[in-house]
Amino acid sequence: VNEDEMAEAYCAHLVESVNADAIRTARFRIVFDAGNGTTGPIAAKLFAELGIEATGLFIDPKEQPDRDSECIPENCTAAIVLTSSNVTLFDLGIAVDGDGDRGMFISPATAALGTALDGDVVAGIFAKWMLGAGDVCVTPVTSGTLTAELCKRVGARVEYCRVGQPDTGRATKQFDATFFHEAASNKFGFTEFSLGYDALFALLKMLEIMALRHTSLNQLVAKL
Repeated sequence: VNEDEMAEAYCAHLVESVNADAIRTARFRIVFDAGNGTTGPIAAKLFAELGIEATGLFIDPKEQPDRDSECIPENCTAAIVLTSSNVTLFDLGIAVDGDGDRGMFISPATAALGTALDGDVVAGIFAKWMLGAGDVCVTPVTSGTLTAELCKRVGARVEYCRVGQPDTGRATKQFDATFFHEAASNKFGFTEFSLGYDALFALLKMLEIMALRHTSLNQLVAKL
């Protein structure tokens, strides 16, 4: 199996793991900051497959990236500014790190700049709109209270673990969790797809929620 075949298989798994038709119908427009990491070339194929119009930043992989790899607001000002360059132009922005396991979501804003969403807010959106009665969310003991509050509302529960891998992975298996996250690091995982964190899949799940509920990212935040 060569590199191109692995990329094709990965893209196919991403597409088949979400409601692709809903995402295609919504015709999303996004800002995607790849941080000169591994996701740039793969994301281009994925977005074409799903009819997502993406404006890319730092797309080409480089040994020395043009921005610091960690996806935090101070490193990703270009993506934040671009996402709100025209509030009606983009549905959301996301900046990922070099190996693609972390993703910082950016909501368009009516003010001068978009907002880099706190990881707990993003985790809360996933918990509220993905989980149901009896489902389990795994997260480290350092997490905020928002996820637990939202899980309680929908009849799901939170199981806490020590910070980082492999502890999060062990707990996810132990409790048969549906969703797991390290929100402080912008890491979001879904066992329907993988036992690892994947920013591209987190992006697709966010777009799926928006498409199925015919709502914007700003509205999802407001409804928490």
